[in-house]
Amino acid sequence: MKNLFLLPIFFNFVSFAQQKTYTSFRDYHVLSNIDSLQKVVDSQRDKSSISYINSLIELEMSRRFYSNDFGKDLEKIKTIALLNKNQQILAIYNLLEATKSKDTDKELSFKYALKAMNYFERLKDTSGMIQCNFIILSTSNEYPALFHEKNNKKNFFFENILTFYSKINDIGDKLSIIILSLNYGWHFGMTIQKQLDLYKAGIKLINENPKYHYLTFILYNSLANVYFRIHDKKGDYLKKIQWCYLMSYQHLPSKVTRAAVAVLCNLTGSYFNTKEYKQSELYIKEALAIYEKQKMDDKVLFFVLYTHLSNIQCELKDYKNAYESRLILEESERNLNDKLKTKELRELLTKYETVKKDIAIKNLELQKQVTEARTRLVLFILGLTCLIIIAISFLAIRLRNANDSLKKLTKSRDKLFTIISHDLRSPFNSYQRYSEIVGYLIKTKQFGRLEEVLKKIDIVGLNLSALLNNLLEWSIVQQKQIKISLSEVNIQEFFNALLPLYRDIAQLKNVVIIEDFQDQIIMVDRQLLSLISRNLLDNAIKYTPEGNEILLKTELQENDFVMRISNRGDAMTDRQKEKISALFNNNYDYEFGEEGLGIGLILIKEFAQANCVSIRFDHSDDHLTTFEVTVPQPPKLSLK
Repeated sequence: MKNLFLLPIFFNFVSFAQQKTYTSFRDYHVLSNIDSLQKVVDSQRDKSSISYINSLIELEMSRRFYSNDFGKDLEKIKTIALLNKNQQILAIYNLLEATKSKDTDKELSFKYALKAMNYFERLKDTSGMIQCNFIILSTSNEYPALFHEKNNKKNFFFENILTFYSKINDIGDKLSIIILSLNYGWHFGMTIQKQLDLYKAGIKLINENPKYHYLTFILYNSLANVYFRIHDKKGDYLKKIQWCYLMSYQHLPSKVTRAAVAVLCNLTGSYFNTKEYKQSELYIKEALAIYEKQKMDDKVLFFVLYTHLSNIQCELKDYKNAYESRLILEESERNLNDKLKTKELRELLTKYETVKKDIAIKNLELQKQVTEARTRLVLFILGLTCLIIIAISFLAIRLRNANDSLKKLTKSRDKLFTIISHDLRSPFNSYQRYSEIVGYLIKTKQFGRLEEVLKKIDIVGLNLSALLNNLLEWSIVQQKQIKISLSEVNIQEFFNALLPLYRDIAQLKNVVIIEDFQDQIIMVDRQLLSLISRNLLDNAIKYTPEGNEILLKTELQENDFVMRISNRGDAMTDRQKEKISALFNNNYDYEFGEEGLGIGLILIKEFAQANCVSIRFDHSDDHLTTFEVTVPQPPKLSLK
């Protein structure tokens, strides 16, 4: 292995407090005497009190640095937090779960970190938010700057991170930001010199505050990431990286933990890169000795250790031992696969052996059907996309003679292409991922899960169709071709035809649509009612948290038909709420593609104005969002 194989051991961290107050994440302690802390926890009689759970949290945090038992009592913390309905404890529980799984299951860690972030944001706990950001960045598959920009986090943590750093007084938070900057500052334009200055500031803070010495090894490990940016021809940067890992190992709080094994792996890789294979072999064997003595059960770490060992033995021409190391790796993978097999899978395998030929035929047929379906969907989407592009181009030609309209159209067209590329990319990626999953399920004979995955592919296709319908309807708006066509519409029949699709989509999020409407007949443009209902339901499902409800209610008020769609949730940003409120409640001169306004909401506004329909938006302090649609009716409206 020619390139350095780094095992990430970055930890987010906590700070001491002189008094036992627990109002934010920074108030929890990290203590080196695990045994004494365990005795304190065991001595507490009330095992459901806030005092007990706070001690238990401090024990878990201390285990991360001084013991291999980290995560042992997380389920207790979760249970007591739920009993007490304590959001602060739930936030810390999710953060600890994210930290525990960060090196073994990045996807699971990412989900826990997002949950913790939501809690900390509600509590306005900046210390906890910093910790969550560290895990989100280290587990996200996207480029960090792009990820934060998409998730509306960049202004607080990175563009203004040094401003925030200079305003706070808490040493723990300052060290958090320093380590965050050393690891990810280069993604956001931070210079090497600025990072080195922050490293020096961090060392000074630790020296002046000895209770933070347990963070020294993380600081040196993070400094290695800065030196990785220097690629001088002499290779001096490799020695600097090596020095960082040596210092990190020397300052470990405990040399019998997973962190110690990880640092030794980094040391192994650094000496491997400088072709000092004998020294590299000594460090990897020391890491293996710790791993075996502590009886660790970490498949990822085990794989890294023996991969390093095998590569070093190859370079030393010790092919016999290299071969044996590879055999150990293969045996480990086989054992892992055996453990993952459940009783049901074994029974399924037995049944499969009895009908092997029939399943092989069905396997080929399913593969052919999936391939044909994928081809048809791709061609359909590409065809519709081409039609949309042609329609927009034709619209641009017709409006060339109007200078003001041309400027606005050109800007709108550019933003539309951005929206098309952005909004279609995610469904296309989802479709490709599901196609790969289907192929994998067929290959591994997991036919029981095929139906579920194929249903998800159908829903992706329906979402794509809804998006493309909106884009086509937008082109109609821009060409000023909106035509009013009033007709009698039976509300009961209308929603019976419309709602099944949205019930299925809502079910995926565990969201329930509650219906409250009568058998009413109204005069309305059916296309308008369909457009408004579809987009408002899409919006409600998108911003409703799991386990909540959406209320769809219709009624006649005097001589007006009124439809309300309400949901409870706070997923929308303040910027989005302001934009949507201005769009529907005020005479607001919006611009297509404007941040905070989706294409669906703008379509609703355009069609509603053309049909004399009013829409009112309301977002209350208890996070209840309501869209109220009022359709004037002609006199003598009958209620059947």
